[in-house]
Amino acid sequence: MSIFVSAANQMAILFVVIGLGFFARKRGMMDDGFDKKLSAVVINICMPALIVASVLTSDSLPSTNTLLQILGWSTVAYLMIIGIALIVGHLIRTDARRRGTLEYLMTFGNVGFIGFPVLHAIFGAQGVLYGAVLNIPSTIFTWSAGVMMLCARDGGDGSDSMLKAQLKQMAKALICPCMISCYVALALVLLHVTDSGFFGSTTSLIGQMTTPGAMLVIGSSLAKLPVKQMLTNVSPYIGSAVRLILVPVAVYFGLGHFISNQLLLGVITMCVAMPAASSGTMMCIDYGGDLKTMTQGTFITTVASMGTIPAVSLLLI
Repeated sequence: MSIFVSAANQMAILFVVIGLGFFARKRGMMDDGFDKKLSAVVINICMPALIVASVLTSDSLPSTNTLLQILGWSTVAYLMIIGIALIVGHLIRTDARRRGTLEYLMTFGNVGFIGFPVLHAIFGAQGVLYGAVLNIPSTIFTWSAGVMMLCARDGGDGSDSMLKAQLKQMAKALICPCMISCYVALALVLLHVTDSGFFGSTTSLIGQMTTPGAMLVIGSSLAKLPVKQMLTNVSPYIGSAVRLILVPVAVYFGLGHFISNQLLLGVITMCVAMPAASSGTMMCIDYGGDLKTMTQGTFITTVASMGTIPAVSLLLI
């Protein structure tokens, strides 16, 4: 039961820190400007440091064959999830814009803000390293299939300008600090480079700021959402159930027959069990998705994940 206990304890700790962020926003200690700056620090400095530290401070690095397995199986996992999201999305009777937003909600989880801290708590630095490699195909799918979902309209939108904007955003995402740190982590593993001295200690110290910083921002963001409005629409509940329960269960049992590496299977399962990606709201604004549905889904999945993530961890026992 150690994995379940670790997941439950970690989510309880995260819930407390999220609560502090909620309280800080209500008392005026945090606002949109502060959240934006703290989020930028976490995403561009702390999280990349955490990813690099997962390699530098590692006692045993995975082989090249293992890295290729992570890339391959995580790609297969996301293709499965996209298929599930498209099927469920078309079973929901709604307009194309809301359906596309729900499909995005069901497909992409918050691997960065919540996923990496959870992986570190349950699997240690090795889990973060596996998650960093998994994050590469995740980002590619986010800025390709994800953008297409959010751009869905009745009658379609195949304009060249939209396609160019999509390709531009995808290219930008692939060279952001977090992704660069994933590439660096890959290179360090391939070269079998570790360092428990100055560089390892420095990146580890900075990386430790990822979890509290990210949770405070999430708590502050939740504090500004109108709770009554968040609970009135039915479709986000369906999307949330798929994101938090159906997707991880399907991936675990679908890939469990083929993946012999239990750490890899565990990391993939836990990553896809995360609540809705926090980037979804910003992407809805940029690409004209259904912002209300995305906000509701983000709120519901973030709160519900406090119970579902420990529950999903039972699959790994």
